[in-house]
Amino acid sequence: MARAVVEGVRREDARETLLDLGGPERLTMDQVVRAIQRVLGKRRPIVHHPAGLMKLLVLPMRLLPEPILSPTAIDFVTQEVEMDPGPAMEYFGFRFRSLEEGLREYLR
Repeated sequence: MARAVVEGVRREDARETLLDLGGPERLTMDQVVRAIQRVLGKRRPIVHHPAGLMKLLVLPMRLLPEPILSPTAIDFVTQEVEMDPGPAMEYFGFRFRSLEEGLREYLR
């Protein structure tokens, strides 16, 4: 993504261009967590809870000076986002890395 941002800043024609930036694959949050686990060489169970219950349970964290979770964070991790990075890859002229490829390079 950083390379695409740099290229976007360099290109004059990018000022009025709106592109989806993301990996070439569509992933669920479970798939994101599994990719992180694979790269780290760890395997942990993924346990699902109703979003409404989780929002209720994190409300007391608002009392902390720096809460680690909030109801809006629950909304963020449970949202469905549709995007197509194909036009951006064509525009910039290079293939975006998969999440797993990016993580492996970043963490080496």
